[in-house]
Amino acid sequence: MSGNRVVLFGASGYTGSITAPVLAQSGVDVILAGRDRARLEAMRRLPGLENCEIVVANPLQPESLAAIFENHPTLLVNCVGPFTLYGEAVVKAALKAGVHYLDITGEQEYMARVINRYHALAQEKQVAIIPGCGVEYALGNWAAALAANGLEPLDTISVANAVAMKGRGISSGSTLSLLEALRKPGLAWQDYQTQVKLIASEGRRFCFPEPLGVRRALIAPFGENLTLPRHIKCNNVKTYMAVGSGTYWLSRLTFPLLPFIGELIRVVARPFVRKGGPNLQQRGASRWSVVTEVVGRKGACRVALSGVDMYGLTAQIIAYSATQILSGEFPGKSGGVLGAAQAFESRAALNHLSTKCGVKIEVE
Repeated sequence: MSGNRVVLFGASGYTGSITAPVLAQSGVDVILAGRDRARLEAMRRLPGLENCEIVVANPLQPESLAAIFENHPTLLVNCVGPFTLYGEAVVKAALKAGVHYLDITGEQEYMARVINRYHALAQEKQVAIIPGCGVEYALGNWAAALAANGLEPLDTISVANAVAMKGRGISSGSTLSLLEALRKPGLAWQDYQTQVKLIASEGRRFCFPEPLGVRRALIAPFGENLTLPRHIKCNNVKTYMAVGSGTYWLSRLTFPLLPFIGELIRVVARPFVRKGGPNLQQRGASRWSVVTEVVGRKGACRVALSGVDMYGLTAQIIAYSATQILSGEFPGKSGGVLGAAQAFESRAALNHLSTKCGVKIEVE
């Protein structure tokens, strides 16, 4: 593959609208794609996007997706969620066209489906399919690969996420993805195999970089459970989400009921989810951290990442990943369904984000 054409599907959505200018500033020829032509036309009036081509397509109408590939892009970036509902059709279309694909999903069920159904075909076609290449779960993948270097085989990899937000903290797309994830038990990597693991069935404390500090965290079904064991030899992978004390103890007491509660919340709350997301000021006031701990016979290592503005950082991760793919020389170029640490070199990616976005990296 050659060229620098990238289709941004969902370009007029919340994350897509943040990502499009960043891609353009990276020297990428961006094709704006989505379901609403009027909103795409409005996107094209933004500085730096005036000359972008527009494609109208809908994942619920798979025949319309062929139009995305008429201008021979090298990469499709998918920002249309919830991915459990809309993502698979787009993956299939990218594979059919022989075009590299990445998305920003945080939905474990969708990731498992894509790995199981499309890995072999993606390898055969030498197409890289990279789900979960936003803040969820690229940072956890890169931090774990960095921490594990030289210490395999490992007994346990633990990845914990914490966020502190002011005002409206997350976008409507993230909210809908979370509602989808809450209603089903998750998958964990335990004793060298995939097992069902209920949300909040375990909990522990993590020490995050300041100002987040020490926080309680619940075990949760994140993407690292699926991606890390595919390239790091480890007995267990545990992924956690930091929560407030009240949520922590209530969830620990009621965790067998959480799938049922999650389904009820999804049905009741979905009609009331407001479109959009945090404004620039709210994004700048947010704080996030990812802490990864690995333990094995050869020793232990802890990598802590921290910074601000998750959505702006997601846009930068996408832009970095896109430029690596467009270069034609990246570790995942031979194809398959890949985690971020399989597709891209971890230290180089984190160093880029440290320089470009102020991501703080601590290795102990």
